[in-house]
Amino acid sequence: MRYIKRDGGSPSRITGTSSIPQFAGQETVEETDTEYLAFTKAVENATRRNALIKKEFAKRITAVYPMTKQINIITDWLAGNNQEPFDAMRTFIDTLRSGSDALETSSALLSFDVLAALDITDNVHWSV
Repeated sequence: MRYIKRDGGSPSRITGTSSIPQFAGQETVEETDTEYLAFTKAVENATRRNALIKKEFAKRITAVYPMTKQINIITDWLAGNNQEPFDAMRTFIDTLRSGSDALETSSALLSFDVLAALDITDNVHWSV
């Protein structure tokens, strides 16, 4: 596996320069430092997990409030009509956001094995 050399990093072996346009001319390294690789993998896994959490968050919103319904509610609210549907939608989304934030925060503290087994689609995580 080849990595872009980062400032302050401790690459094991420089293998050349990057051919990726946005990193052109930067040195690449073949990393054998297991601690660095574990950290890199943890960051990649957390990024993937957070993307899955955000996807579940969006799915849960649009299951109850499809985009057209959201637009209609917001349009009515902006026109000064019918405040109650807007408040209900906002409360629903805020509740889901709390669940999403809690999942993202707790997933950062979990080991990879526990994280891999975590079912983010379970309603227990979403408080709804």
